[in-house]
Amino acid sequence: MIEKKDNENNISRLDFLKKLWIATWWAIILATWWKLLYNLTENKKDKKKEEKIEEIKINSIKDKPINLWYKKIVEDKDIDFINSRWNKFSTLSRISRCLRRKPVTDAVEDRYNIPRWLLMAMMAQEWMWDPTMPNLWWDWWLGLIHIQAVNAHDFGLKTLQTFTNWMRDTKHGKLITDTLNTCNNDIPELINYDDRRHPIMAVDCAARFLVDCKRRAGWWTDDWIHALSKYSWREYSKIIRNRKKENIQLWYWLLVIKYRSIINDITWDSFPDNFSKNINQDIENAKKSNQSIKKDLNNLEFGIDWKTVWYEEYLAYFEESMQNFELERYVAIGKYKINKTNKEDTPKEVSDKRWEKTKNTLIKSEFVNTGQHNSEWFLLYRYVVKKWDTIRGISNRFNERDKKNWDKYGKTWILNIVKRNWKEAKDIKEWDVVYIKTNKI
Repeated sequence: MIEKKDNENNISRLDFLKKLWIATWWAIILATWWKLLYNLTENKKDKKKEEKIEEIKINSIKDKPINLWYKKIVEDKDIDFINSRWNKFSTLSRISRCLRRKPVTDAVEDRYNIPRWLLMAMMAQEWMWDPTMPNLWWDWWLGLIHIQAVNAHDFGLKTLQTFTNWMRDTKHGKLITDTLNTCNNDIPELINYDDRRHPIMAVDCAARFLVDCKRRAGWWTDDWIHALSKYSWREYSKIIRNRKKENIQLWYWLLVIKYRSIINDITWDSFPDNFSKNINQDIENAKKSNQSIKKDLNNLEFGIDWKTVWYEEYLAYFEESMQNFELERYVAIGKYKINKTNKEDTPKEVSDKRWEKTKNTLIKSEFVNTGQHNSEWFLLYRYVVKKWDTIRGISNRFNERDKKNWDKYGKTWILNIVKRNWKEAKDIKEWDVVYIKTNKI
């Protein structure tokens, strides 16, 4: 009798465990499907939110095209210039610092059909190393490409209060100094007071000012030189007439052409071909006198949070940091073009295509440490997709590379290949930038 009761108890127990196992199994299935459904819904919401682009009415080149802010997506880090700090005014120093802004100048030049590297060359002439520093001549121009407060305001930018329309505004300058001290030279804080502190807004404004100068200069030989002269308030024809007498330091356009020649030599981009004989000779002279710059760039060392890195890693870090300044939103507004309704008629680009136009093409190495971590604290290695690449192939190639470098990282899998939003890279095509999530072992 007791044995029969024990059997019945065992059967009840087994039946209970079986039901419990089935219930647990269904709970896991339901939870998995619920999570999948939730993620799909949230992704749709995020995509809709992401695709919502602020509409600003555009009547002329003087209208600001978009409002951009600072949103901390990637970690800001301390940057140190290890073997180039000795001369911050040197040509090498200027060029090395400006090339980190290539994704910005590319995007702005493409929007306004400005010849490649012209804005970068203007930046090299006007800005050295500190993005918070006003013009050294104390006329209180600001921005990566310095622009006067009156002109910035005329082109739709928010600025600190101005007190005069003259080139120098000492009261405005005092406000700049006071704000620098109040904000402790912190760029995200300074942006709240003056749009010229925002790297993209500042370059866009300088570009619109230059395009307006170009329109007033006309469309003939040396037209961009004429535009640069108007931009700098130095009359081009007067300089040409007094070419042998005038101090070369006052030739703004010649200094810009010099930097553009050097950058062009680094990147192999072509120059516009509508230059006069004298200008072409100036270009050739600039190239000959700076043959070592390209080689010297690759020998530069930088510190990112006290870790020594080479130039490509420095460029990759800044490529990522442009997310904080909403570069993808700027790229999405497309080319500048006005239709009869006073609205730009270029279709907005979908989010997956925005970042394709914001990569730094100077980064040539296959796998480059970005110095950035994602939200799960994985270190991100940058990789540009080749024509016949597959996700698995990229993963295997990174693992082979790691074996040759003492197996610093755990083995990567296909799920570790992600796009810039850190989501799995399911669909890839040539020239896409993807990232390998790595974790040191």
